[in-house]
Amino acid sequence: MKDTNSIKVERLKKGWTQAQLAEITGLSERTIQRLENGAQPSIESLNALATVFEVDLKSFESSNLRKHFSAPIDRKLLTAFIVLWLLIMAIEFFSTGTPFISIFFVTLTYLVFSIQGYSVIDNRLLIHHIGWSSNFDLSSLSSIEVNPYVMMGAIRIFGVSALFVSTGRFRSNVIGKFKAYITNPKNGLVLRFDDEQIVITPDDPEAMHASIEESISRFKAGKLSVL
Repeated sequence: MKDTNSIKVERLKKGWTQAQLAEITGLSERTIQRLENGAQPSIESLNALATVFEVDLKSFESSNLRKHFSAPIDRKLLTAFIVLWLLIMAIEFFSTGTPFISIFFVTLTYLVFSIQGYSVIDNRLLIHHIGWSSNFDLSSLSSIEVNPYVMMGAIRIFGVSALFVSTGRFRSNVIGKFKAYITNPKNGLVLRFDDEQIVITPDDPEAMHASIEESISRFKAGKLSVL
């Protein structure tokens, strides 16, 4: 089964309701509903489903899990920035007659610090910037969790927090010290490695969570990720 909608087919073959399947697998009924609606399953969910349906786990392995994710910008921050930028341009235009210095400065800052997206390839996490990428080996990943509150009370230790992006080293009341690659805190995904923890904000943190888990599982089984 290459499609999470196949879960519904297998459930109906058994004559089970979603509530019955949830009780048998130990998953929540909400999780079953999400999976049947196309949400990406975690490795733990796949194991539970494969066991109760009495099929090989490989038949449940999804080869179409997303490997590439965008880095969305918080709309409120975007709106506030546009208003502020227009205000600065207007002030500079009326004082100097040209807003080009502000345009150049803002554009250069964005090019240097922007985050274009994230990828999970061959057991590595790639964080894409313009012209280069940060690279993390997932072999040393100890845990991963979706957490939209990581920036609550966050203090910048070293780095940049402007222009829709927070990069560098921060400390928060929620998870302590971490390295940030953040464009929208509501999409926080925390990755804890042996020697550090990082926070990224993909457009679908749950799907990326599943993709990272699958990448690690495939790597341990001697398989390569599908581009």
